[in-house]
Amino acid sequence: MLSEVRLELDLGGGQAVRISLDRWRELQERLASLTAEKETLKRDLAHWKRTAEPVTSKLYSIGEAAVAIGRSTRTLLRWEEEGTVEPSKDGYGRRYFTAEQVERLKRMAEERRGGLALRGA
Repeated sequence: MLSEVRLELDLGGGQAVRISLDRWRELQERLASLTAEKETLKRDLAHWKRTAEPVTSKLYSIGEAAVAIGRSTRTLLRWEEEGTVEPSKDGYGRRYFTAEQVERLKRMAEERRGGLALRGA
C-alpha cells in the first residue's frame, strides 16, 4: 500500500524526521495554499497602497482632546452623550477626534466659559 511509505527528511545538524507519504502530500498542498494566499494578500496590499487616500488630519485620543481644550475627559463624554460631538471609535471602542472637531470643541469650551463668567457676574 502506497500510504504506508514513510519518508525520512534530513533537517541538518544530524536531525531527521519521518512522516508518511500522505502527510507529506498534505503538507505540500497546505504550503501551496498558503503561498497562493500570500500572493493574493500582496496584490491586495499593493492595490490599497495605490488607492488609499492619505490621512491629512491628526487624530486625537479623548485624553489629548481634553488637554487641548482645557476640559476633562468626563466633559467630552458628557458632550458626546448630549450629541454635541460625535468622535470616531476604533474596534476597541476608543474615541478619536479630528483636528477640526478639537478646534470646534475649543471654541465651544471658550463660549461656555464666557457664559458661566457672565452668569456669575
